[in-house]
Amino acid sequence: MSEESTALMVIDDRKVLSAVKAQDAITLIQTTKQSALDLAEKYAFLVIETDEDLVQAEKALLEVKKFQKTGETEKKGWGEPLYTVKSAFDRFMRESLEPAATLENALNSIIQGYRRKKEQERIDKAAEDRKRAEAAQRRAEKAGKPLSIPEPSLASPPAVKLPKAEGISYVRYWKYNIIDESLIPDAFKMTVPNEAAIDAAVQGGKYIPAGEDMTQNRTKIPGVNIYYEDKPRPTGRR
Repeated sequence: MSEESTALMVIDDRKVLSAVKAQDAITLIQTTKQSALDLAEKYAFLVIETDEDLVQAEKALLEVKKFQKTGETEKKGWGEPLYTVKSAFDRFMRESLEPAATLENALNSIIQGYRRKKEQERIDKAAEDRKRAEAAQRRAEKAGKPLSIPEPSLASPPAVKLPKAEGISYVRYWKYNIIDESLIPDAFKMTVPNEAAIDAAVQGGKYIPAGEDMTQNRTKIPGVNIYYEDKPRPTGRR
């Protein structure tokens, strides 16, 4: 194979694919598509009415599977150098961007920490103001001179207006952390089938009856339909 047919990158003029490599792709796509259409036409009217038809259909299935496997192999053979280049590029870019991603997380953490701190200070101050007003009310009532707590003392304090850098704004997203699962109401829990346990039970129920080649299954699970699929494989494979 010539160097031209395998060249993928040329740094100077930024060429990604050689002309020969691109033509190889077009030829492969066209021939694969035509072969697939020919195969579909060949077996378009195949029906199974007899045992002989069944064997013919199985042969057709093996031919189709072989065709698809060959196509995947040819695709991989053509694209493997590209996959290698792209994987390497993606890895290098990911590693190159990692310090920025780490910094972004760190900045987000300290910014959110400060914003939450100021919000908590606002809430704490409001609670303290309310306590003082209510204490004054109780003292006045005890002295026979009840007070009327001003409406602003009972209302929530205004949100803290923090300075912001030009070009930045915030949207608040509410999230959660589970701190004690045992306290969560049932309405917020869900149960799902344990598919690993089901599969283990199904696989464990297989057995081969005397004189037969294929397995049967003795597993029964309420609410679960246990069935089989007979998938062909080339003779001799395990």
